[in-house]
Amino acid sequence: MGACAAAHPDGRVSHAIRGAADRQAAYDFLESDAGSHRAIVSAMGEATARSCRGLDQVLVPVDATALSLLDEYDDPARAKDFGLVGSARDGVRGVHVVSALVLSPQGVVQGLGDMRWWARGLRPQRRSRARRERVPLAQTELGRWAEAIEATRERLQAHACGVTPWFHLDRGGDSWRLMAWLHEGQYRFTVRARADRNVRVASARVASSRRALRSKAPVEPAKTALRRHPCLGTMKVTVQPRDDRPAREASLQVRAARLTLMLRNPCAWQPIPVPVWAVWARETGRLPRGAERIEWLLWTTEPVGGLTDAARVVGNYVLRWRIESWHRAWKSDCNAERMELHSVEAVARWGSILGAVAARIERLKQLARTEPDLPAATELSVYEVRALVTLKRMEARKTETIEDSPTLGRAVRWLADLGGYDGRPATRPPGATVLARGLQNVMLIAKVLESMDHEKR
Repeated sequence: MGACAAAHPDGRVSHAIRGAADRQAAYDFLESDAGSHRAIVSAMGEATARSCRGLDQVLVPVDATALSLLDEYDDPARAKDFGLVGSARDGVRGVHVVSALVLSPQGVVQGLGDMRWWARGLRPQRRSRARRERVPLAQTELGRWAEAIEATRERLQAHACGVTPWFHLDRGGDSWRLMAWLHEGQYRFTVRARADRNVRVASARVASSRRALRSKAPVEPAKTALRRHPCLGTMKVTVQPRDDRPAREASLQVRAARLTLMLRNPCAWQPIPVPVWAVWARETGRLPRGAERIEWLLWTTEPVGGLTDAARVVGNYVLRWRIESWHRAWKSDCNAERMELHSVEAVARWGSILGAVAARIERLKQLARTEPDLPAATELSVYEVRALVTLKRMEARKTETIEDSPTLGRAVRWLADLGGYDGRPATRPPGATVLARGLQNVMLIAKVLESMDHEKR
């Protein structure tokens, strides 16, 4: 099933698996009561951990997303056990997923560390804030984030001893409960702040502030504390293009300080002190029309002794956007939101397989940009290389040389050419969409070549 999904990545099993007998067997497996998708996810995570051997550290972006699978007219009898996605007024149903994507220190995708699937109820629960805060972390949706983080670290410890994971969370992870849990478990993390938080006052000079007087412990906003520290310098960050904005190079002014977050538990009298380093990066200069000024406040466990350390924290946070690219490849190129299955368990099984396919596409895309001189055989099978060379020779120009053992950079460019890449603009390298199309053509021929070799034997 994984090979079929890689050859024809599609959420619809009938499109990905062509043979009638194989297709029926796939449906029987996906809809069966035996086992759980956790076995598939565990195997993927262990394989990812083994691929990290030899590295000192890995970056692990963790993020949540949702798959919209039904609208209010698709399943009026509610025979499928999907939950709400968005507001109840919209009537969209589907599943929610938290994923941990493992990256090399250079930002190349190693694979998926873990995935957590669940469905919300069809009626949103109305609870007061005090009642919500009394619910244990394990019984909340943030508990899925904690489970994914814990499982990824355990797999790396078991199968890649000596590799330290550095977890990166966006604003969705800026919760007092999750931050306290990360601190208690001694995780290495960087979390982008959703809003300014209170920190312990470091000097008596500001202890008489109005906000400090209202609290048992003298506190002040983190940005107020950071403004008293000198600017470490400026760094440049490349902002990736989107539909509503062009690519640009942003100049960020950086400040950093060692602070103690005073995490407020509404159900407890005393705040929870969590020592962190705060890195505040703000974009300076004139912005292009329609662009939004960048301002990131990052909580991290990494010591920051100067601009070099702060730039490393900010630069690694920028690599967190690789999980957004993986989400796009998973949903758009692998059509994860087109799954026509009848249960959350079946969707989790097939969606996890498609997630591994999307991770492979992203890995090929990034390796071709960062290490183009690697042999193609390090990432493609023997039959895939042979099929790629055969297809490329069929459409190559007379002046073009097609070698039998291409580099990874040339092989990925050939894959993109087969997928419809036109090379415009010249500064934009091939993306995941054209690579997914090219892989479909190549893997079909690779299967034929492999079956011919087996018949000869």
